[in-house]
Amino acid sequence: MISRHNQNQHAGPGIVCAAALLLFLSQTVAFALQPGDKMPPFTVQAENSSISSSDIAGRAAIITYETKSTAEVNRPFKNAVLQRWRQADSSAPAIVPVINCFSFFGFARSICANRVAAVSKKENLIIYTDSDGAMFRDFKITDDQSTIVIIDKKGFVRFAHAGKLDDAGVQAVVQLVERLLRE
Repeated sequence: MISRHNQNQHAGPGIVCAAALLLFLSQTVAFALQPGDKMPPFTVQAENSSISSSDIAGRAAIITYETKSTAEVNRPFKNAVLQRWRQADSSAPAIVPVINCFSFFGFARSICANRVAAVSKKENLIIYTDSDGAMFRDFKITDDQSTIVIIDKKGFVRFAHAGKLDDAGVQAVVQLVERLLRE
């Protein structure tokens, strides 16, 4: 006859394995937005303005989400976008560059926002900040990666990528945006 003590010893490893598998699968599924997903609602702030998902409704959109350490990773992509389109042009895609400032605490968060504002002025481009982490969470952003999300005019994700785009990838994504503007 098996005692309760022995039954519990045999059940333990199975439960641990099942829990580990469930954790792995939940992290894999929640990795990032996928093409075909509906764009989550968002609002991000700039020095003197904000932009939200309702502001870009009906337009194709290019959203980049970065940290201070990843801001240069996809510079070739950002340069290609800004050579073709201007942020203020309503016939162009909505260009929404976002920097993660929520990972800073207290006064450091304000310093992050001030530095982003200074870079915005230098680059003549409105750069937004995610100060509360809502966009990071809702877009399922991969931490410490340069992330690019392309949204179509109906508000669906058409492309999502975390990490560096190679030259062919830059060209392919720019061509995708051009197609979306014609739809």
